[in-house]
Amino acid sequence: MIVTPAYSLPEDFELCSVGDLRITYRWLVPITEQESVYASEQGFAKAEERFEKSEVDLLNAVRPSLVMFNDEVH
Repeated sequence: MIVTPAYSLPEDFELCSVGDLRITYRWLVPITEQESVYASEQGFAKAEERFEKSEVDLLNAVRPSLVMFNDEVH
């Protein structure tokens, strides 16, 4: 799993203030083993870039991986 900004929500929804309390909303996104290895080896920023550019439903726990073992994009 990774924690990312909620890309599909309006940007102004990301932060919420209640008095002095500030809340930042994030997604908990399931990732595949291959995506985890890619993020560990290439850095989270590169993995997140792939997630942002993809058109797959990142919240679908049974979606295909965006990274194959030979690092080809699906």
